Amino acid sequence: MDLAKIKLPADMIDTIEQLYVAAKGKNPQINESIFFENIISQWLEQFEKYTEILPRNKVVLKNNLKQAFKLSEKSQKQIAEEIGVSRTYLSQMANGKYEPSITLALLLLRSLNYPPGRISKLFYLEPME
Repeated sequence: MDLAKIKLPADMIDTIEQLYVAAKGKNPQINESIFFENIISQWLEQFEKYTEILPRNKVVLKNNLKQAFKLSEKSQKQIAEEIGVSRTYLSQMANGKYEPSITLALLLLRSLNYPPGRISKLFYLEPME
């Protein structure tokens, strides 16, 4: 992809190119097309989500905790001990039976080594069915 055609500032183009080099270093199989497709799709995701503001009684909090547990390579027991809840409570939260407080959600981010800026990937709202 010719970044110059996109008319981005030079420093932004340099940053994107550095990110591609870093990604290529971690995964030599990646090519520019796949790299940019992933970056663009992740960027667009935030605009594709349901964006209408609904009252509390019309939305449900969903999560990607099960996937995050697997990626962290920690057991639910380890995570529960780190954040100070029972493993059962953590499991029920992952299954959508309980909604965490913001404090607990932020502790989960830390325990899972999840970037704080991506909390909306771990917890998100959906309209009730």
